[in-house]
Amino acid sequence: MKMNFSDFFVRMSKTAFVFATAAVCAFGAVSCGDDGDDDDAGGGGSAAGNTESGVIQTPTGEKKRVAKAGQYSYSYNSDGTLASFFDGDVTYNATYKPFTMTGHYKDSNIEQTTSDVISLNGKGYISGLKLSVENIDSEGKDVSSGNVSFSYDGNGHLTHVVAKGSGYYTEEGKKYNYTSKSEYTYTWEGGKLLKMAYNYSDGYEKESSTVEYTYGSNAKQNVTCQYVPAFIDDDMIAAFFYIGYYGKGPSVLPTSCKVTYKDDEYSDTENYTCTYTLNSDGTVNTFTGIENGTMVYGNSASVGSKIAAKPAIMKKPARGLYKGFFRRIRNK
Repeated sequence: MKMNFSDFFVRMSKTAFVFATAAVCAFGAVSCGDDGDDDDAGGGGSAAGNTESGVIQTPTGEKKRVAKAGQYSYSYNSDGTLASFFDGDVTYNATYKPFTMTGHYKDSNIEQTTSDVISLNGKGYISGLKLSVENIDSEGKDVSSGNVSFSYDGNGHLTHVVAKGSGYYTEEGKKYNYTSKSEYTYTWEGGKLLKMAYNYSDGYEKESSTVEYTYGSNAKQNVTCQYVPAFIDDDMIAAFFYIGYYGKGPSVLPTSCKVTYKDDEYSDTENYTCTYTLNSDGTVNTFTGIENGTMVYGNSASVGSKIAAKPAIMKKPARGLYKGFFRRIRNK
């Protein structure tokens, strides 16, 4: 039986092909130097979280904490660990021992519940995720679970992600089982991210995408090794991209990216010009590209005041944390 995405997923497919476009900004007191040997096997501090979450260190040694990255906003506990983030649709709350993110969204069309148990390596980067997602809509129920592993090179750059999942969905009283696999490969050279390649299959659908980055003569130095939504979309918990849980970003900000997407029935290519304005300390202020917006920072010591802005009223359906890991909510 040939399966197609629901209207919800068709609506989202326009942006789905740009989802895991990069490794992310450095985690906790970042510099762009070598981190030493690869360390993606450990579990350092995952139960209690990391008190340096969202912290960026400028060249002068000042530490700032990311409060907002475009549509994403953050709240931190008094000890510096992440309390919650808002992705423009849903607020996800963190609990610890073990480190877990949970979120719930409901409107007249869909109800979605997510739970993600997170493991960190010795450098504080995410090394593994245990996922569970439940979606309920007028067509039935879709339940998915799986495991995701992350690998980094000796410079703290994300190089490889593998996600394996399984689940079932119901339609017209019938139950269908499926398995899925997603794989992401990142190519780096001289501190620059050159390419991301992605492949997905689940027995019903196959898709692939590539993101190729260009660094023009006007490229700006990325002295804080940040990643911003100008060239990262909203998969793999994009909120974690901007507070450094996926390792160090490039030492130069890309000036453009070419995104090529292909599935069983559709192909597309999009080109984005990426621009930035920087603050006097080298941190990114405004950006344009795949998404346009502003970065907002707070003092790293002011965590107890919940430096993130209050979430806005939700105006659109939940997009889900892992469009690239599981294909959910299907119709005949």
